[in-house]
Amino acid sequence: MIGVVYKFTIVSKVKINENKPFYIGQHFCLDESDLLKFGNRNYVNYLGSGKIWNDCVIRLKQLNPNNWYKFIKREVLYAKEGISQKALDALEAYYIKKYKAHYSFGLGGCNILLGTANEFGSGSPMKDPNIRKARSEYMKEYYKMHKHPCLGKKLTKEQREVLSKSHLGKVHSREVIERTAAKLRGRKRGEKFCNLMKEIWTKRKESGWVSPVKGRKQNKDIVEKRRIGILKWNKEHPGARSGWKMSDEGKMKVRLARLGKKRVGKATDDEIERRRIGAIRGWEKRRNNQSLEK
Repeated sequence: MIGVVYKFTIVSKVKINENKPFYIGQHFCLDESDLLKFGNRNYVNYLGSGKIWNDCVIRLKQLNPNNWYKFIKREVLYAKEGISQKALDALEAYYIKKYKAHYSFGLGGCNILLGTANEFGSGSPMKDPNIRKARSEYMKEYYKMHKHPCLGKKLTKEQREVLSKSHLGKVHSREVIERTAAKLRGRKRGEKFCNLMKEIWTKRKESGWVSPVKGRKQNKDIVEKRRIGILKWNKEHPGARSGWKMSDEGKMKVRLARLGKKRVGKATDDEIERRRIGAIRGWEKRRNNQSLEK
């Protein structure tokens, strides 16, 4: 097997930014005779790949339907027998950089990646932010017109476990969290949705449904972690009522609103003891204030 790094150039009316489209890639030839065929313009078994390059080839076929392949100039930049895949990937990345074949240079290059898409190269084209954005916009428009293939389908227990393990331990970056928060901030659920959820939960409770976490004790480490997190948050973000004192008129309104109302359920022994200690401390504080006034 002979590893080849090639350069294909369209020498026709097809242009990109007033430049001739060209593409750099790699290929494996069986022997010397196959390598000679590969460099010939009449060799049409392999034409390269990539969305930008394929669009240019389609345009070339439209302009020259009979002899379009003769307008593709085929150059062999490097060829060696017995070369490893990893070394060939490195050479392809080198020539892409040397000839500035990446589309971002705006010189007619049709390479979407700075290397190959396999495990030794630069990976998926979705790593390119421009391609990812364009693909995202396309898929949004597509699913506005077509239903999602997963719509209405339910995953099995085994499939859910596989998905759970694949996402376990993954943490979103701060940018993703802030972008999601900005998108959801200020959004309010409509009355129709609220009524629907209310109806669903009412039916669940009437059917005897019990939450799987009811009565389950939380791990002490998780409880302590949450406690520390809440304390830290409250320290860095003071509440809206922080430092605010209720007026005597407001206290009287609250007192009158609660007057005569009975507590639902019996207070626990710990709660009674906590109230008793609070009342004693309050009385001692008031008594000290009265003695100071005298």
